[in-house]
Amino acid sequence: MRTASGKIGYIKTKKLSDIETLREELLENNTQINVLEEKVDISQTYEQLKPQENKDNVVILEDFILKKEAKIEGTMDTQSETYQNFNQSMNARNIGILAKLKSEATISATFATYTQRNQIINDLYNQVISKQYQGICVDFEQIDDVNSFYRFLIELTPKFKESGLKVVVKLNSPIKKERIKNIVNLVMK
Repeated sequence: MRTASGKIGYIKTKKLSDIETLREELLENNTQINVLEEKVDISQTYEQLKPQENKDNVVILEDFILKKEAKIEGTMDTQSETYQNFNQSMNARNIGILAKLKSEATISATFATYTQRNQIINDLYNQVISKQYQGICVDFEQIDDVNSFYRFLIELTPKFKESGLKVVVKLNSPIKKERIKNIVNLVMK
């Protein structure tokens, strides 16, 4: 359950003294995501990309790295002229840009507690908003604690979806598609 202040918690008893509706309905954009290009070089024009109608067409740009000290590091200079030209080209063609999140950190240590996950989620959210991306593509190659990873996705997705941001996950072992397909916007192979 997410509280009005954004905290996520659990209900310990089956009885609630005061029923409070936090979110009666969440209007969600259920448009399918179409990934046009996964490894984007911003110096290219990508005129060959063919956006599909009635889908959210996106490209994925490598930008964020989750460092061992549980900090998100951005590698893309979104203020550069090259990026600005690329962004304008994508916007003119109604193509969104998602930032890829890779990890150098150990999942079991980095996502062990709610406080750690929340700090990473807030940092990631703030960077995605400040760089004006349309969402995030989580691509972790090494996942030593799959349950902590699932918990991370469960806590990350509502915060992003409330702001209209997309959450995409690249399927790597030991992630099971069945466990996350209803949590995130898209699961990629």
